[in-house]
Amino acid sequence: MRKYVQKISVAVWLGAVLKKWHGWLSGSALMGFVGFLQALKVWQHPSVKVYLGLLCVGFLVSFFQAWHDEYKVRLQVENTGRWDALQEKFKNLDDHGILIARWTVEIVTGNCIWEVNAGSAAASKLAVEMCREAGAQLLRSKSFVAKFGKIATVEDNGDRWLFAVREVGGFGKPAGTTRSLSNGRERNYERGQIDNVKEACQVICHMARNEFEQ
Repeated sequence: MRKYVQKISVAVWLGAVLKKWHGWLSGSALMGFVGFLQALKVWQHPSVKVYLGLLCVGFLVSFFQAWHDEYKVRLQVENTGRWDALQEKFKNLDDHGILIARWTVEIVTGNCIWEVNAGSAAASKLAVEMCREAGAQLLRSKSFVAKFGKIATVEDNGDRWLFAVREVGGFGKPAGTTRSLSNGRERNYERGQIDNVKEACQVICHMARNEFEQ
């Protein structure tokens, strides 16, 4: 059965190569080139070797194009599989029904601190690890980096993921501002939290799976 599948895969790939090559041959890329040179009287009567050489070039380019198309499809499948697995992980996380993420940002400097609470120390630790895994995966998404470059520059993987949940997904809400006095210096902070982190993370996984297309 495995050999049969391999034969089918090779046949499909060769079919893709021939399709690309046929485009080069009859789609006038090569023939147009020859005709252009003939019109300029560079080649009045090209030899058989010239035609064979052009056909070989067409085959080489067709092999590359077919490989490149297959490579892009494989990357897409792998990307989809990783996000599906992460989405399932968040779905199955035993968070005791209270997985929340709180942020505290110093208004002047913009420094932000995140805190994740999932009802128990073990669940909270697991949730943080999953956020870090998802945040690292975001950097592998070219569409994410292109569309949300500011979030992509966040150094901590877990923070990057939670910023994406808040900024890209629109989850969370401010909980007010606070002040503190340290060494005679007053600092102002904005606080907020995301209540439905488990569901929100699943939504962002789904969005990442679809390359953040609307």
